[in-house]
This record gives sequence, structure tokens and C-alpha cells, in this order.
Amino acid sequence: MKHIGLVVFPGFQILDTAAAAVFEMANLTARMSAYDIALVSESGGAVKSSVGAVVQTIALDPTRYDTLHVTGANDVTPSTPKLLRQLARAAQYARRTASICTGAFILAEAGLGRNLLGKRSRLGDRNSDRSLKQDAAFRNGARR
Repeated sequence: MKHIGLVVFPGFQILDTAAAAVFEMANLTARMSAYDIALVSESGGAVKSSVGAVVQTIALDPTRYDTLHVTGANDVTPSTPKLLRQLARAAQYARRTASICTGAFILAEAGLGRNLLGKRSRLGDRNSDRSLKQDAAFRNGARR
């Protein structure tokens, strides 16, 4: 069984959790539990989305997941140092570390955006065709 972690953080966009449905449908189609899906966060517990809905999560274990998907947010702000360390460590163990929408900026902030540098990515209407560049100002907490 493959373990899938959907990483959320305070202010995440709840729409991004719909990605779990892909793995649910794969399990239904296969008529077996091929994927174990978990909502994970930095420390576990309740995490509030950008619309105020709260989801229960388990603490991110960097060594447990085959695939990690980092959710995005409407307001991309610098992540906590702990979450960035966890993601960087998890990338050493996970077969895939991916993002949904603006989660790409969180991966870049964690130093995992090397494959994204200089590439164009479609990030929704407000951020369409925004180039993903590792930016010292962003890493130091300045807003883009």
C-alpha cells in the first residue's frame, strides 16, 4: 500500500484537499486499498483553512510517505522553519514530493524548487504564468 500525505497549514485553500478524491477513486476502481491517504500538518491536530473550515490532521512524519502533496493558499506567506525542515527531510524519503497550485512556492521556500526554477507554471487566474524563481527576498520573509 502506498502512503499519500496531503500537507495542510493554517490558511490553506480547502479546494486543494479535493486531490484526495483521486486516490479514493483509484482505491474504488482497484477494489482494494492501494492508497492510504492522510491529511498531515506540521504538528498534527486541528488546522483552519482560508474559509474557516477546520480539518483534523496527523503530524507529518517525514519518513512515512510515498507521495507528499503540499496544498496552496490564497495568501502565500512564509512558512514556519519547522515545516520547511520537515518537507526538506521528507523529500529525501518520498518517491514524489509535489504541490497543488501555490504550494509550489512552499516547496521552493524549502529548497525543493530546483526543478521548477526558470519554468513557467499555471497557478490559477491571479498568478497565471508566474515564473517560479528562488528568491532571497521571499526566503527572508518579504511578500511577493
